[in-house]
Amino acid sequence: MASVSCAFALAIGVAGSAIAAPEKYYIEDGFGNEDGYAVWNDDPSGSNPGDSIRACDIASDGWWVEVYLDTNRNGFLDSNDRVASTRGLTAGQCSAWASGDLPEHQTYEAWAGMFKSGYGEGANIRFLAKT
Repeated sequence: MASVSCAFALAIGVAGSAIAAPEKYYIEDGFGNEDGYAVWNDDPSGSNPGDSIRACDIASDGWWVEVYLDTNRNGFLDSNDRVASTRGLTAGQCSAWASGDLPEHQTYEAWAGMFKSGYGEGANIRFLAKT
C-alpha cells in the first residue's frame, strides 16, 4: 500500500429537524482504490446510536482501519478519546459502534487511517464531526 495522505475537513450534521443518515469517509490508497472507511453518526437512527464512530475494512490486504474521535477537543489523542478498529476482523466487516453522548452543537475532530503490524502508514483522512 502506498503511503498517501488525503486530508480534508468536512462538517456534518442535520438541517432543521431532519435526521441525517450515517456519513462515510473513504480511505484510498495511492492508486484511488478504496481500502476502508470511517463512519460518523450524529443522531440515533434505527439500531445506529448517535454521537458514534465506526471503522470498516474493505480490502483483504492485511491492513486494518482505525477511527479516532477527539472527544476532549484538545487537538490530540488521549485515553479519554473514542476509538473504533477493525483489527482482528475479516475484510468486509465493520467494527462495533464506539458511542456515548456528546454535547450538542459542538464540532469534534476525527481521524481514520490504515494500520499494519504496528505501522500507522498508509492512507489517512481527517474530518470534522458536528453534533
